Amino acid sequence: MNVALVGAGRIADGAHLPAWQEQDDAKVTVLVENRPDQANAIARKWGIPEWTVDYRVVLEREDIHAVDICLPPHLHATVTEEFLAHGKHVLVEKPMATTLEDAQRMVRAAAKSRAVLMVAENWPFASSTQRVLDLMERGILGRVFLMKAHHESGLYIDRALETRPWVLQAEQSGGGYLFDAGIHTINLARHLMGEFASVFAYASPGFPPDTLEDDLVLVARFHSGALASMSFTGRSQHLGERKLGFSLFGTKGVAEFDIWSGRVSWTVSGFRTDIDEAGFSRGFREEIRHFLDCITSGRHPLTSAEQQMGTIAAALAIYQSLREGGPIDPADLLR
Repeated sequence: MNVALVGAGRIADGAHLPAWQEQDDAKVTVLVENRPDQANAIARKWGIPEWTVDYRVVLEREDIHAVDICLPPHLHATVTEEFLAHGKHVLVEKPMATTLEDAQRMVRAAAKSRAVLMVAENWPFASSTQRVLDLMERGILGRVFLMKAHHESGLYIDRALETRPWVLQAEQSGGGYLFDAGIHTINLARHLMGEFASVFAYASPGFPPDTLEDDLVLVARFHSGALASMSFTGRSQHLGERKLGFSLFGTKGVAEFDIWSGRVSWTVSGFRTDIDEAGFSRGFREEIRHFLDCITSGRHPLTSAEQQMGTIAAALAIYQSLREGGPIDPADLLR
């Protein structure tokens, strides 16, 4: 299967292209990037035989079967619609879209097309997530009644913003740190715990003030009755590894895991098990493998556009809570 990768920025170079190189039955044969120097450099680095500055060149090409879109979020809907209309399978980076209207456009475009549309949310496929899901499915933890999550990085104080200036533009990014990075946590919370019944948030002002938050804390309730507390910051001064951690408290035990380090531990009946795995995965390879399997088998993607509508709604409900100062049910935004 021949793939075109659209957008040669940090996530493409650091995560998607390495993951594509691990697939035996697919390869990136065309790179699309509107900065010629960047396009040439990334194509040479990864041995991609062809590059172009205009994605429309790829639309009509019958030798391109799928596309991987790694563009700023405000461009996702339009570019996805065009490729789906031309019968190309689409993997699109998170967040799926900056508005529910754009997300709905993408869902409708996928319904009209016979092609697969999947959102690139790697955390459900990470090795640490899979270990904890296995504990939950086997009932090892009992009924999970409380989740704590911590999403921390130095995104807003390191050099990353020099290569991603759109992050600080609300109309392009969709929001602040929560929407750009913390949406991973929101999505995985839904994956593990089910849908949110209500969310209530506080945030510190960001860039520019009162538009893009740097830091956010959230309390939430799920339809299961379980509760959650989550914290997000993009300006951590921590040395060493980022912290992308979760704690799940159940009636029989407690599990803790971190997406970034791959570490997992659980305590049941007074005994603790720790897994610190050398070959852990953050899920990029498995995410792309799942995308390819859905194309060949006709399976519905785990992170489909329809499923991701709930994640976008939850994030926007959190922002509505910030504006209104009260709890919001994300389902109200989808009605």
